[in-house]
Amino acid sequence: MMKACATEPNQPYYYNAPDGNELEDAFSNIAADLIDLHISQ
Repeated sequence: MMKACATEPNQPYYYNAPDGNELEDAFSNIAADLIDLHISQ
């Protein structure tokens, strides 16, 4: 259910992070996306 709410057709916003390492990777990806967004504006 959470995945369906968090995902648009072309852009996944759901991260399956069952452990701490994968959660850290997910937050790193999110931070990188935010930096790219800030730089592009």
